[in-house]
This record gives sequence, structure tokens and C-alpha cells, in this order.
Amino acid sequence: MSRLQSVCSVMFGLLIAEMVMPFNQYAIAKTTAEAQTNSAVSDEVSEALTYKGWILLKRHIVEPDADKEDWIQMRDIKMDDDGTILKIMNGETETPYSVELVQITHKPTNITVLKLAVYEEGKDLAVSYIWGEPGAKRLGLNLRWVQVGLTLDDKLPKAAS
Repeated sequence: MSRLQSVCSVMFGLLIAEMVMPFNQYAIAKTTAEAQTNSAVSDEVSEALTYKGWILLKRHIVEPDADKEDWIQMRDIKMDDDGTILKIMNGETETPYSVELVQITHKPTNITVLKLAVYEEGKDLAVSYIWGEPGAKRLGLNLRWVQVGLTLDDKLPKAAS
């Protein structure tokens, strides 16, 4: 799956052109004298925010004979809010589950939210998700059999690469 894309409309005089940019580098154009002379001026460029945290998955979900109290643990994970999808790993082995962190905008209301979701391989819809304010300091999801805890990294915004 590729990174989410954001479509920004920029006015050039009376002509509207659409630019497709990575979601973590969208630009907001001003309508200024320069914009009216076919050059857009960018107000700001928003960089992705980095979160660090952990994921727990009940081992018996992927290993039916395992103890029901045993957990698969992924510690010290890092995710950016620009559409990171992280496969839940059982050591070196992939499980059929992944976690996504992404900022999305609900088109009818034009409200942007930060979504944390769990997906099962082969299914289009999330098993479950939560949403919150973009830039939230902490996010958590607890479905009893899978848990995710994320904290906004102190060294923000993410350094440009």
C-alpha cells in the first residue's frame, strides 16, 4: 500500500490546478498578487509527526495452542502520522495483523482527525479504529486481544530527510 495522497487545489488567477503531494508535505496556497500572476505562494508545509510506543497481541490469536495469557510484544516502535502501516511481528514471523496511523480529512465536514487502526490481512475494513485530534500527545487502543499505546515524540516535528 502506498502513502496516502492529499489533493490540494491552488488558484492561478481564474485557473484552478490540482497538485498531488504526499500527505506529510501538503501546501496551502495564498491568493496574492503573485498567485494571480500564475505563481502560488505557500503559507506553510506541514511535516509528519512521529509517535513512539508499543503493540501487544494475544499469542493464541496466531498460535492456537499457545497459553491464553501469553502476549506477542513489540516495544520501541515508531510510527509517523502520514500513513504509516506497521505489520505486527511475532519475532521474525509476520502475523496477519497490522496497525495504521494516519491523518485523514472527512470530506463532508472537512474535519481532519488522527486515526489509529488495526487491520487483518485480506480485509478492506479495519477490525477497529479510534480517532482523535491531530497532534494528540497520547493515543491508545485496547480490544483485549490487541493493544496499542503511542506517545508523541518529544523531538518534533520530524526532521526532513
